Amino acid sequence: MKKLKVLLMVCLLVMAMVLSACSSSDDEEETSGRRRRKDDTEDVTPTEEVTPTEEVTPTEVITQAPTAEPTAEPTPTEEPTPTEEPTPTEEPTPTAELSLYDEDVEYDIPEFIAVGVSSEEDSEWDEGDSQAKLIELKYAHIIMNEEDRTKYPDLQTEIEGFNAETDLYVDDMREYFKGLLDVDEEPIDPPYFDNSYIDIVRSDSCVLSFEYIDSSYAGGAHPYTGETGFTIDSETGKLLAISEICNDCDSLGTMIAYKLAGKYDIWDEEEDIDKLTEYLNERIAEDGLSFTVGYEGVTFYFVPYELEGASYADGNLSVTFSFYDSFVAETEDGPKMVGLFKKKYRTVPETYMRSMALGNTIEILDPATDEYEELCVYAKAFDDWGDLNGIIVTLNGEQVYEDERIYGYENDIYYVRMQDKAFIFIHTVQDSEDDTVNILSIENGEVVKTEDDYYSLDPLGIKGPVGEDEWDYDYAEKTLFDPASFTAYVRYDMLGTTFETGTFAISSEGKIEQLSKYLDFTRQHPLTLKVDFKAGMIDPEHVFNEDTDVTGEFDIEVELKAGDQIYIKKTDGDRTIFFCTDNGEWGVFMLDKDEWMQINGVSALDIFDGIDMFD
Repeated sequence: MKKLKVLLMVCLLVMAMVLSACSSSDDEEETSGRRRRKDDTEDVTPTEEVTPTEEVTPTEVITQAPTAEPTAEPTPTEEPTPTEEPTPTEEPTPTAELSLYDEDVEYDIPEFIAVGVSSEEDSEWDEGDSQAKLIELKYAHIIMNEEDRTKYPDLQTEIEGFNAETDLYVDDMREYFKGLLDVDEEPIDPPYFDNSYIDIVRSDSCVLSFEYIDSSYAGGAHPYTGETGFTIDSETGKLLAISEICNDCDSLGTMIAYKLAGKYDIWDEEEDIDKLTEYLNERIAEDGLSFTVGYEGVTFYFVPYELEGASYADGNLSVTFSFYDSFVAETEDGPKMVGLFKKKYRTVPETYMRSMALGNTIEILDPATDEYEELCVYAKAFDDWGDLNGIIVTLNGEQVYEDERIYGYENDIYYVRMQDKAFIFIHTVQDSEDDTVNILSIENGEVVKTEDDYYSLDPLGIKGPVGEDEWDYDYAEKTLFDPASFTAYVRYDMLGTTFETGTFAISSEGKIEQLSKYLDFTRQHPLTLKVDFKAGMIDPEHVFNEDTDVTGEFDIEVELKAGDQIYIKKTDGDRTIFFCTDNGEWGVFMLDKDEWMQINGVSALDIFDGIDMFD
């Protein structure tokens, strides 16, 4: 990936010019263009906020990187490049045509790669009496789990480079904003800010593709927000160009132009569409289009001011092409129907997911009509602390669902596809630290709730080292997981308030299913017996083999003495608890039914020392 250091400085100059121009806008434009602040409590529709205030990302960085000079130079061993395969406008030959189309190649369904997005924040405050925030910086890093970092080393290297460039960009923005403060004579309200967010669109052994959203304010009438796309080859770690994805780059510019004109009421005249097509063809020839490859199609992104005729009020523009789109190619055997995009990237699993930013509109495919719908989940309101206070769901701009009971200071939103059914997975964290899940079903233009407040279920984030010291770890707050099998924390009142982990799935009916027969306790410290205790003994050769039934004999007892220590290991999430001892013995005991924390009529607190009621 091209180093962004120089580009960032250029972007700052461009941004300064844009913002300077914006500062002369009239009051009406300022009102309509200003983004919603997180602490505003009035209702806001998606048309009022191009991207979420609390979850946005450095636009100029991403806007420039893919369009200026893609760093990835595709190798012929993976997918022949246009330089090796002449386009029909040059001098098409049967060899060249066959090298372009891979319709007859059989590809394996790609395996998921676990990735996550961590969020960082940095601020500068007034040192005087006002204690006002002067500069706000929010940015995101991509994290991959340890197993996949080893399996895809080139992708991990690219991710590390991307994160490093993000850090450089944040440093540059901090210094740039400080320079503005030095000459600013008026109070800063709102503060200068640059907020960034990453939405993972696809993550598997084929590609890592994500949307990069950035919003910056450096004075003037309004902030500038842009959304762009990155697609990286998972095997090589190289940034992919559209010529490596598309089979018909000669027609693509015209197809995008007419799709844009059909979606947005901006270009009515044929002359305007021709100019738009000319610009798009230039970008395609330079391999400069910004795009993502998802599980349902390919999306192209255009930031404000990029396309002639589009104003700031039009916001970020995007169009999505389905994997079903095709064209007629002339081959030596005559006309042949070929997929618009290469079959390698169209090979996807039936069950998949992508992340969604609060307030950000995405396009999803309606399986009944094969047409795309615009889906958005945004906040009904925010409380005085900036916490989410209710959600509203829209399809194609029309409100289809509202729920005031979904709230929290953290929220993760995902779009989930289970074969021909679609769901919205909303994970929130309340002030009580409870993790709850709501699942909404999308069908025939309607949205209904299928799973309600699944108690304290928290999909496990990804933890990755960022340095050599013991505490140098980064945590993914938002994790893309396999909806057919994912690991999560779940809290049960087994021995006090304890957390366990297990594997779960989203069913085809939009319900949470526990796949693990037994859950693992997260407790690491031992329990010390206060009294002698007898428990059932388990044959260690048959313990939890493939997570099936445990071979245990309750009539064969293991006798424990006061002062002995045990380590609780697993539970069925109901009454049964399995443990091991220092000498390697495994035992089992059961809590009394309908009695909280009692064993054979005795309180567990009177039997064990070390139960943490808040663990």
